[in-house]
Amino acid sequence: MTEFTQPQQEPVTVPIDFSDTVLREELHFDYADNPLYNISVPLLSVILTLSRLPKPDNIEQFRQQLKRDVVALSEAGKKLDYPSAVIDKLCCLHCIVIDEFIIHGLWGYDAGWENNTLLSELFSMKNGGELFFTVAEKAMLQSAKMADLLEIIYVFLQMGFKGRYRSRQTDRLGLIAKEIAGAIKARVNKADILIEDIPQVKYRSLRSGVHYFSLTLVIFLLLGLATAFVDYWYEQNYALRAAAFLDLDKTTSRYVLNAKSEDIVYVSTHEDVHAIHKLTAPRKEREKLLEPEKQPEPEKLPEPETIKAVPEEVTPPAPAQEKPGPAAMISGDKLSGDKLSGEMTGDPAYRVQLASFTSLKNAENYLPTFQASVYPVSLMPVGKYFILYSNADTWQAVKQQQTYFEKEYQLSVSVIAIKKAEPKL
Repeated sequence: MTEFTQPQQEPVTVPIDFSDTVLREELHFDYADNPLYNISVPLLSVILTLSRLPKPDNIEQFRQQLKRDVVALSEAGKKLDYPSAVIDKLCCLHCIVIDEFIIHGLWGYDAGWENNTLLSELFSMKNGGELFFTVAEKAMLQSAKMADLLEIIYVFLQMGFKGRYRSRQTDRLGLIAKEIAGAIKARVNKADILIEDIPQVKYRSLRSGVHYFSLTLVIFLLLGLATAFVDYWYEQNYALRAAAFLDLDKTTSRYVLNAKSEDIVYVSTHEDVHAIHKLTAPRKEREKLLEPEKQPEPEKLPEPETIKAVPEEVTPPAPAQEKPGPAAMISGDKLSGDKLSGEMTGDPAYRVQLASFTSLKNAENYLPTFQASVYPVSLMPVGKYFILYSNADTWQAVKQQQTYFEKEYQLSVSVIAIKKAEPKL
């Protein structure tokens, strides 16, 4: 039994006309921001047509034309401001892509293109599928400097180049394309941000002087209003703030010069009277004063004899055995300015001053307080004051009276030496 085999058909071939080469070389593809892309446009247009291009009649002539295109690309790249290594990598990538598109096309395998590729003839290298991604990985490590070359690599991947990922790990090819796109986008965004960060200085033209005059006028108006408000507030609150000073005399007369005409009396103590003597005494005497004083035994004082105040008549002294009572003291009768209310016989050495008044009426009203006193109390005018006092002949009697009045009447008396004798301390 014979097998029926269909005869193999030869691929349809058409002649390729290269008469438009001069016209193509006169065109300038400089519409992109990437100079490498602009010089790659002629070869990119050829690569796009390789998948549907029929088999040429003369393969060798077609190969030589592609070599001339790659050499023209290299010459155009040397005119740009790029290192020679970048231009060599660009030409190498174009050769790799052209070889793959022809080998996996309609007629490349039958024509034996893989045995004589552009990459092997121009660069003496093989394994273009591996070399393409090696160049891409190195460019990613320097994405800032190799950004233009990365754009060409991204275009090749979008055109359908697969290389070593044609039969395995096809998903990896998509990840590589995404990484390259991210690097290109980061460069574009960075440039946009730098442009946006440039400070935009707005220059304002000077306006006429009327504007500044009106502004000055408004400022002075506000200052005037503020001054007027402060002055008005000060005038409205002046009476309230000055009330304490204006009513000072009324307050003084209310609490000091009242209708009762009460006197404010300060009663000196024994220490006040003899303070000067203690401070000015000699050193030995001061040391003697600092020694504890021996308290003498109290001696019984003779009962004082009182004289009843009667006009132009003096009563004889009471018997010694009778104890003088309250009736023996001077009563609170009104006295004239130059009369004394009861005088002690003889010339006493000390006067024990109990109180002093500026008003005779107040002194007479205070005198009955001492009706029960064992020591007679008298009233005497001294200058413009009226004093209540009692007499003492000795310093011992003075100390006894001080103790008595302090205990019975809670008074601190003052002692005055009538004979100007130095008191015995």
